[in-house]
Amino acid sequence: MATKKSTVQPQTRVARQVYVLNGITYVPHYSKDCFVGPGYGLNHKQHIYESTLRLRNAEPKMMLLWEPEAKPCSPI
Repeated sequence: MATKKSTVQPQTRVARQVYVLNGITYVPHYSKDCFVGPGYGLNHKQHIYESTLRLRNAEPKMMLLWEPEAKPCSPI
């Protein structure tokens, strides 16, 4: 039996600024102007703004993150 060879395109990753506060990495939310920590959307809905992270002396770092998926436009 012949099998089809499927190729999966790797997801594009881009360098984005993240913040590390008390050992926890906060990444930018994909559609809102805020940062989120581990478990966001699954265990909690808490977010934190960049200004708050800076006030708390969070360490800025660059990290390769997946690009957000382009959402198809809905027909009008």
